[in-house]
Amino acid sequence: MSTHEQLKDDLDYVAAAVRRSEPTSGGLPLVYLFWAIAIGIGFALPDFAPRLAGWYWMVVGIGGGVGTMLYANHVERRGGVDNTKNGRLWGLHFGIGGLGWMGVVLQMLSGRIPPEAGAPSFLLVTGLVYALAGVHLDRPMLWSGLLALAGFALMQLLPMPYLWTTTGVLMALSLGLAALLTARQ
Repeated sequence: MSTHEQLKDDLDYVAAAVRRSEPTSGGLPLVYLFWAIAIGIGFALPDFAPRLAGWYWMVVGIGGGVGTMLYANHVERRGGVDNTKNGRLWGLHFGIGGLGWMGVVLQMLSGRIPPEAGAPSFLLVTGLVYALAGVHLDRPMLWSGLLALAGFALMQLLPMPYLWTTTGVLMALSLGLAALLTARQ
């Protein structure tokens, strides 16, 4: 092994050790901002243009997910980092979260819960997914998750008009907070 290769291996080892010792791996503010806007718009659609909501989420949900993955990979590689384990953790975390959100959708589609009950349920799943991301992946997400959970609690206690829009605004604020806090780190 050449000296150059040995030095690279040594640096990769040190970088991996530092990453393992950090409680967070750092999210991307631009990704949080994108999802804040996408969710703010997408969750207002059931209240104001319900026929567009399904199509919107089919395009923005799938396209945004793939775009987020590609953008995050690009940013890491441009920064000289090749940490596929980190990418897998984020993907697995939000993939499992996606299953939780799909569970809410399936309950609404099957008629087990009315659409009005689905909105706060989305916020409950969001709060848990974001808070756990804050514990395991990116600390500012913890505060976003707690904000979403507080919003869920308020929605259970107070009658609110435009439940879907309110949910979208609370989720967007949560992600906006994550973007701001992550950018300040």
